[in-house]
Amino acid sequence: MEIARMNYYFTGILIILMVLLAFLGGPPGYWNNMDSEAVLMISRLWPIFVAFILLIVTLAQAHYRIKVLEEKVKVAFELINKLTSK
Repeated sequence: MEIARMNYYFTGILIILMVLLAFLGGPPGYWNNMDSEAVLMISRLWPIFVAFILLIVTLAQAHYRIKVLEEKVKVAFELINKLTSK
């Protein structure tokens, strides 16, 4: 019987790449004049970053729970089939 395990490696990599894209992306020369504008942008966008990370973690947990439920239903049907075949 296979047991589903939580694997956050892909989730972590995805979060890191999205944060890098958010901070380092933009038109060429945008970061040459890094002043209070960057701080203002970060202070406005941090709730979006936090919400995105929470969304990814929530989806990963839901995926894990669905895998566990699939395995439980599979075992339940196997037991029911064994009982009815006798």
